[in-house]
Amino acid sequence: MVVILTENSLVLPLSKAQAEVESPRQQMAHGVSVYNVKCNDGLVLILKALDKSAACVTEPTTKILIERGWGMMVTKKVEGMANMTGTKPQNMTQPLPKPVQTQNMTSTKPQNMTQPLPKPVQTPNKTTPAQTHGIQILTTVYGNNISNQISQLAPYLRPSDIVDLIPSQISYAPQLKSLGVQVAVGGQTNLNSQDIKNNILTMPLNNVDIIAYDYEPGTVPDFSTDQSVAIGHFSELYQDTHALKKLLWINPVWYGGHDWDWGEVAKHTDILCIQVQNFETGAKQFGKNTYGMTLQQVVSNVTQQVKSKSPSTKLYFQFGAATGQTPKQTVDDINSIKSIPFDGVFLFSTPRDPQYVPQVLQGLGR
Repeated sequence: MVVILTENSLVLPLSKAQAEVESPRQQMAHGVSVYNVKCNDGLVLILKALDKSAACVTEPTTKILIERGWGMMVTKKVEGMANMTGTKPQNMTQPLPKPVQTQNMTSTKPQNMTQPLPKPVQTPNKTTPAQTHGIQILTTVYGNNISNQISQLAPYLRPSDIVDLIPSQISYAPQLKSLGVQVAVGGQTNLNSQDIKNNILTMPLNNVDIIAYDYEPGTVPDFSTDQSVAIGHFSELYQDTHALKKLLWINPVWYGGHDWDWGEVAKHTDILCIQVQNFETGAKQFGKNTYGMTLQQVVSNVTQQVKSKSPSTKLYFQFGAATGQTPKQTVDDINSIKSIPFDGVFLFSTPRDPQYVPQVLQGLGR
């Protein structure tokens, strides 16, 4: 999986005087609104796209992060500043434009306007966002030579991506954070929800953003095809992760809940990743598709359910080399569903296929 953000990786070293300003996370923990967070000199306040929390970044970095979907500028009025007469708003780094002079313009041609007015910018069709931005990537690294795996992925990663680690390799989280991505932990562990609470949520999670719950039949002890039972597990873990100010990502197999209302499931998680490997072009391990549906139909149906009932939940679909899928087949499959407005894909491979994810990312134009 791949999703990584770090609050401090983009911040310049602070002087002793600058250090008096608390980090955005500390300020929010003290009850400060994200719109009222203060940054050190030379840094700009933005909001993280994934969870709308505050971050302070350098001016040159701001444009790059916004273009890549990592964050957005703070445009809302600063809270508590409704009466702005004589008071300058905080955290507004750009000066307000001077008012346009309108006197004597009824019959007089404006002066010093040698350039024609620009044409209105055409806004993209908001109903098909997948056609107007790159697909976010979720991936996982585990096994041996983790540093080498991370180095191979590094050229293709963007700040909107997520990378998952197994708990025993959480020490590699700082290396991932230095790339500007978000770090998840818990995938590929086959732990039930109680084990996650007892063994993962009690770990040092300073460099971790997301807790993963790999909900698969035959591997997770508390797996159930009953939607209400599954939601019970998700809801409890959702509350526990949020109490630690972490996000929850659940990773169920589609055929394990093929009759579920995925919109209801999505209400109990921040990130929902549906495993659809048995619908891949080159799928072998999961067997033939016996549901009478195509990959496009499954992705479209799930996306419609999730976006109509829980639009704030990030929606991903999993593909992987473990099923016998080649990088080219994966790229073709992803391109075939790219017009559907989901958020991203989870690229899974085993240590036996170290080039699978980089080759897919190359094929997707990364």
